[in-house]
Amino acid sequence: MLPLVPTHFAPVTAQQDVPRPRPDVTPVTPPAPSAGNAGVELERRPDEQALKDEYQRRRKRREQADGTLEGEALEELEEVEELGEGVQAAPRKGLWIDVEV
Repeated sequence: MLPLVPTHFAPVTAQQDVPRPRPDVTPVTPPAPSAGNAGVELERRPDEQALKDEYQRRRKRREQADGTLEGEALEELEEVEELGEGVQAAPRKGLWIDVEV
C-alpha cells in the first residue's frame, strides 16, 4: 500500500503553471482603410443569374448564325438517342467497324 499524501501538498495542474510572458510584438491586425486608396476596390463579379442569361444570349446568337433552330437540334438529339439505344442493345461480338484516320 502506498503512503498517504499529506493534505498540505496540492496537486500540480495546468491552471497552476507559471504564466508565460507575453511577446513584445503586437499581433497583426487588418489595415485601416485610408482616404488615399478609396477609389481602388476589388472587381464585383456578376451574380449567377446574370452569367446564365449572358450564356443563353450568346447561345441563341450562335444558333442563329449557324442557321439551326433549337427545335431542330432537339429533334436530332432525340433521333441520336433512339439510335444509341438500338446500338447498345445489339450484341457486340463479331461487330466490325471501319475507321479511317
